[in-house]
Amino acid sequence: MIQETINSMKGELTGLLTQKTGLTADKAGPAVDLAKDNILSGLQKEATGGNIGGLMSMLKGGNTASNPIVTNIVNQYAGSLISKLGLPEAMSKQVATFAVPFILSKFQSQTAGKSDGDIASMLGGDLGGGMGDMLKKGLGGLGGLGGMFGK
Repeated sequence: MIQETINSMKGELTGLLTQKTGLTADKAGPAVDLAKDNILSGLQKEATGGNIGGLMSMLKGGNTASNPIVTNIVNQYAGSLISKLGLPEAMSKQVATFAVPFILSKFQSQTAGKSDGDIASMLGGDLGGGMGDMLKKGLGGLGGLGGMFGK
């Protein structure tokens, strides 16, 4: 689902990155691809680390700028922009702090009003390795987290 969301808005985000951050068009497309990879990697890390509650809370909405999961993804992504695209540190931070919350807010609009189980199913294919099932099990079985979500 996240991959589909990012792919559907790649043109829009590419244009916004060039307008808002000064990123050149030849770097903007690869930057969006890196954003997708880093977001998926960050979400998978949170899920496999057992932070199911934090992950679901972030995906359901709220302020992404102050969310520690988002901060970790932004930092990872900024590092990737430096190492893989050769962007200067200041520009990589600017791109990362714009792109990651932008993408996640689009995904949050798709998860609004959905149950944790539905969100886990939506993420399953993106995160691979039976991650959707793991998330669902985590909702009901990791230290009583299921009770926090009404499951």
